[in-house]
Amino acid sequence: MTHDSLRVGLAVWPHASLVALLDGCEVLVCSASLEADDRTVGDALVVLNATERERFERYENMDVARRFAVGRLRLREMLGSLLGAPPAAVPIILGLHGKPELARAARAGSLRFSVAHCDDLLLVAVTRLGDVGVDVERIREIERWARVADRVFGPTDRAALGRDDYL
Repeated sequence: MTHDSLRVGLAVWPHASLVALLDGCEVLVCSASLEADDRTVGDALVVLNATERERFERYENMDVARRFAVGRLRLREMLGSLLGAPPAAVPIILGLHGKPELARAARAGSLRFSVAHCDDLLLVAVTRLGDVGVDVERIREIERWARVADRVFGPTDRAALGRDDYL
């Protein structure tokens, strides 16, 4: 499917009506914080499925484990609000290459999503159009950026990086 432009909606979770927002656009991107107190982490652990629980328990870094659990809780809350289901009833499975997706039975209206996180920020893109992707990265200095550019860019693009008006 080709679009000249997509209508993208933005929301910060929690939000009163993700359904109305998604109805008004093709792609909805929701952000949420992964910071959580112990009670919220406990709530998150209740909604994890067996595979997610095993993953949580394998983490050696407890901060990363907590963010994973809270991320799955927030994802289920968002999807649950769109599906009219409580978070614990949202069946998330691992699809191709380990990407989380809704179990086939729960894909009401072909609802698809993508998840990205960095530090304490979670992004979830949701659409009914088909596959969707979202990503987030922390802005940071790259010490050897020229070596990365040499590997990634072609000669024209690489030459443009050296221009003062580009930097």
